[in-house]
Amino acid sequence: MKTLIENTFGIAIHLAWLAGLGTAGLGVAIWLSAFNVGSSEEEARESPPMSEIDHTVLTTSTIGAVAPTFNDAIVLATIQNLADYTATFSKTESIAGRIVQEQMNLKVRQKPFSVYIQSHSKRRPARESIFVTGKNDDKLVFHESGIRGLITLNMKPDDPRIMSENRYPVTEIGMANLLDAVLAIWEREQHLAASKVEVIISVVDKIGSTECDVIQITHPQRLDGLKFHRTRLSFEKATGFPIQVEQYDWPMNPGDSPPLLEKYTYSDIHANAGLTDVDFDPANSDYSF
Repeated sequence: MKTLIENTFGIAIHLAWLAGLGTAGLGVAIWLSAFNVGSSEEEARESPPMSEIDHTVLTTSTIGAVAPTFNDAIVLATIQNLADYTATFSKTESIAGRIVQEQMNLKVRQKPFSVYIQSHSKRRPARESIFVTGKNDDKLVFHESGIRGLITLNMKPDDPRIMSENRYPVTEIGMANLLDAVLAIWEREQHLAASKVEVIISVVDKIGSTECDVIQITHPQRLDGLKFHRTRLSFEKATGFPIQVEQYDWPMNPGDSPPLLEKYTYSDIHANAGLTDVDFDPANSDYSF
């Protein structure tokens, strides 16, 4: 991390540790996907124990009148003892030219990486999905409600049926993966000159009624290798968790608003819920598998 902190993108990457959910092994994608029988997945990987992770805290005293850079507004801190959590997860994604929105109830355990998803939307029937690293041949257990719910499917996370409705696979869901994905992008872009990057740091912002610290990175020019025009990463002040990321494409015309490509939000987070194997077992009597 020292080499990152010593360059323009370094502190932005370090700021992302505010969530306390990423470690030296930077992951490469946000799952952040709802579960349509169309979500996708890449190789399963275990996120590091949240109890072992450093994060950063933004402080208002470090921000002056000068435009901030990635070398501003960071001090180190630690987050402890967050092994699992439940949350409400919401996503908005641009997929094949259409906007897909979905909300779900989520359970996440860090070791072994385990996910239970109960998704629901006005347009689609309720669905349940379970993925546990090292179990079920590393396949997703999935079913819908109603008549189709009589059949339980076992699919690879990157099954085309899943990927047709999701930008990322289930193995990339969770706050740790969200953070790692952003860090991985920033790490690849750290060679850019300061003139090619606009940084806005806000220590007073809100998502609904939740107070947040926000870092916004904008690339005014579309350059080779850049994935997004703008990224907004929001951290809950009270906990330091990364609760929202928004990613935007470049505007079609000068003066246009940048189109939203993906937005992922975690709310109603219950940390250290005491999740066990039963919470990630299709035989759980509370589930409808």
